[in-house]
Amino acid sequence: MRVESVSTMFPVVSATPTPTGIRWALFHTPANVIKDANTSPAAGPVAPVGPVAPVVPVADAMNIDLKGFTENYYRKLGGDLETVKHFITCASRRCHVELTALIVPGENDSDEEMREMAGWISSLSPEIPLHVTRFFPRWKMDDRPATDVARVYALVQTAREYLRYVWAGNC
Repeated sequence: MRVESVSTMFPVVSATPTPTGIRWALFHTPANVIKDANTSPAAGPVAPVGPVAPVVPVADAMNIDLKGFTENYYRKLGGDLETVKHFITCASRRCHVELTALIVPGENDSDEEMREMAGWISSLSPEIPLHVTRFFPRWKMDDRPATDVARVYALVQTAREYLRYVWAGNC
């Protein structure tokens, strides 16, 4: 975990886990100390591992990976969509949340899935930012091409039917 302060005027501590999934004990204790010192801890990409309760009260902002919007795809990745949705719901009620969707060709790149995802996010708040990012084949997922740039931009337009803040990434 890398921890850094980027400003003395507006102190922020950012915890960026590698790989995705943060060890909450490594974030929680320093975050409480930082909160006591009037700064703002922020959590990076989040995998909802373990109880949500210790994390949400100490983070002012989170960027959460929403890998797709089908239970089948989440099971394929070893996760659970309902758990992720629950975590996003809890976090969005307590702190600033931004979501990132990595678009993988043949997995989560349909207009229909993006409409379902953006519609659900909008039901929490149409103000939640969504980052729609381009996939590049690496490590254990090198069996497909990079996401077509035009496809990313098309999905951004689809998501904008529901959400106010949608951006393309890695293009």
